[in-house]
Amino acid sequence: MTRSRFAAALLALAALGASPPPAAGADPAAPRRITMTLRDVPVGDVFEMLSRNEKVNVLVGKGVAGSVSVSLHNVTTEEAVRTVAEAAGYVAELRGDTFLVLERKDAGLDGLSGNTLLRTFKVQYSDAKTVAVILTKHISRYGKITPLPERNLIVVEDQPAFLARIEQLLEQIDLPPARSSSRPRSWRSASTTTRASVWTGPR
Repeated sequence: MTRSRFAAALLALAALGASPPPAAGADPAAPRRITMTLRDVPVGDVFEMLSRNEKVNVLVGKGVAGSVSVSLHNVTTEEAVRTVAEAAGYVAELRGDTFLVLERKDAGLDGLSGNTLLRTFKVQYSDAKTVAVILTKHISRYGKITPLPERNLIVVEDQPAFLARIEQLLEQIDLPPARSSSRPRSWRSASTTTRASVWTGPR
């Protein structure tokens, strides 16, 4: 993108993104709304423009590249950042007061403790320690699973998306023992009656 093209896009964003003066009685704390239309602009430049104009922190991850065309009308800053990321094929995650733009395969792998939740799951039919070992392979890099075998519980701390995955996996793992379809046969001993014939001679 040439310097003049970037400057023009920046001015367009500044002009279109400016919100009109709030109406009488409007909430002054309401988020600023953004309207912008950009065609074939490097995605990194778009995030830089949003960061400058909206005074937000946007961190673009390694490997994020390419151009994007967007047309947004009356959206919040968060909606704008997430929409631009989606349009370019990436994901925008909010970490505290910073947006982190990542490739989809890296989404959720570097979650911070502030984004994690704590949930307790009941293990009904299986061993809690064994279930914890299996589920540990499916949590994020910063997730943690603690088994409580004496209470048949596992405590999971992770991001909401990973907690939902753990819940689904637990439903598939913690199943009641299979019942045998065959019934024991009832055996009856057949008694054999032996009759003795006594020879009495000709009649």
